[in-house]
Amino acid sequence: MKLVLRIGSHGLTDDKIIHTLASAVSDLVFTGHQVTIVHGGSDQLPAQVSSSSSHHHAGCAQHSTIDQCDAANKRLITIMRLAGLQALGLCGADANLAQTRKSPLENGTAAPLEIVSVNPFWLRIIAAHQGVSVLASVALGPDGKFHVVDTDQLASVCAVHWKADVLIFLIRSEGIKTPDGLTLRWLNSREIEALSSSSALPSRLLSKLTACQNALRHGVSRTRLLPFSHIESLSMFYSARIDAGTEVVMSEVEGGKQK
Repeated sequence: MKLVLRIGSHGLTDDKIIHTLASAVSDLVFTGHQVTIVHGGSDQLPAQVSSSSSHHHAGCAQHSTIDQCDAANKRLITIMRLAGLQALGLCGADANLAQTRKSPLENGTAAPLEIVSVNPFWLRIIAAHQGVSVLASVALGPDGKFHVVDTDQLASVCAVHWKADVLIFLIRSEGIKTPDGLTLRWLNSREIEALSSSSALPSRLLSKLTACQNALRHGVSRTRLLPFSHIESLSMFYSARIDAGTEVVMSEVEGGKQK
């Protein structure tokens, strides 16, 4: 089975979380599964000194955020390698992995770049040799400059084009809550629009739900929001029931449209 894991910024700075993730990924890989990890940056990590003057960054803020992505990538691959994994750090610009385009204007302001597609060729090659691709959310824009892109969208598009079986978002919270504070174990994808039109959920969770919905509509079998506190259950994802977090499932209506 093929899994795309999207790790949130909080997990990038917590030693326990990141080492538990490495252990779980190691178990998955050595039992025959294939894994790609997608991440953004974190302002809690020290930025790496840029080593190439050929990186045409789009402004100082972008430059700083790209350096944070670089730092997170190096941290992840180091810990993955300590866990016995062959981890390769990549970004969307490497080998033309991620194709981008300008998003429509939002309230007269240019929106972030949109991920159009992800070329899965090198992801397949790496995974076929028991390697783990660690993909940072940085890509080249149509202007020939490096840009930070939407990490949730990148993970979703990566899962679709790599033909992953499951897309998992590793998050700080326990999942999607009901009004009375209980965690929803299952969320029908058609309910996401209703959640989007309300202010009940923070934008970071709505972004992940939208990414799950996109993945399901384009052939990914399973999507889940899994709390950091249950990362160790990743290694049992296909062999045992996991009650933690929220699994987003395709509605019958959308499933019918997909066919």
